[in-house]
Amino acid sequence: MKRWLTLLTGLAIPGTLFAAGEIRGVDHIAITVPNIAEARSFMETAFGCEHALDLGPFQDPNGLWMQDAIGTHKDAVMHISELVCGNATNIELMEISSPTQDTVFPKRDDIGASSIGLYTDDLQATLDRAVSAGATPLGQITSVGEGPLAGRSFIYVTSTWGQQFFLMTDGEDGTAFSRSGAAVIPFSPRDLPAR
Repeated sequence: MKRWLTLLTGLAIPGTLFAAGEIRGVDHIAITVPNIAEARSFMETAFGCEHALDLGPFQDPNGLWMQDAIGTHKDAVMHISELVCGNATNIELMEISSPTQDTVFPKRDDIGASSIGLYTDDLQATLDRAVSAGATPLGQITSVGEGPLAGRSFIYVTSTWGQQFFLMTDGEDGTAFSRSGAAVIPFSPRDLPAR
């Protein structure tokens, strides 16, 4: 229905019907951290995330629920702290203790490694705040001058436990691609109202 309305009117109309089973968006990103209290403090201090709720402990000492439903070792114990970061996607911090846990954080080029992209209106101020909270910047702020992402500035930072974050901001008019009129334009928090 939404696609037909878009084709007929040339406009994407908010609130139109979604097809059954269609994904509306990303609700949260879950990351496993070595210490949930430390990670939560870092996220709050570095990025202004707000604590919403805690869950757990989740465990099944007499069964296989953790293995079958969560994908961990059967004897794992999991705690969750959910944070609201800006006004787009929630971040769940998960502290899991397990007898088979690998405690070495994956290198950026290892399979399964990840970075989390956070949009900010003031990249330098966000970088300064993150560094004050203990983040390590990788290189300097890079400004993209050509190609689809022309107009974007970014820098990677590494958290106190090793997670990489991609901090970014776009120019007043967005990126070249966001202005291209392409059929599919990636979502950007810059299009949302300030929280």
